[in-house]
Amino acid sequence: MEKALEEFGVVGDAMDIPGLDFYKEDISGIGVVVKKSVHGKWIAHDILALVDRGVIQRDTFRFILVSDDLPDCAKLISPED
Repeated sequence: MEKALEEFGVVGDAMDIPGLDFYKEDISGIGVVVKKSVHGKWIAHDILALVDRGVIQRDTFRFILVSDDLPDCAKLISPED
């Protein structure tokens, strides 16, 4: 994995990334948190590709949360103020 990352800037197979072996378990309804909307689009594409290839089930992921699109913490804690 490190060699592919150094050489090409990407990993050729997501299954080579440590910690992303959730596909081995029967997990559903998990989410992904990203910083920017463009990253959310990339992740959505990757998730759909994994579903299409049969690597993960359709219900493995439930949401993608874009942190830049969230209001600041004060508004989340006290929305009435």
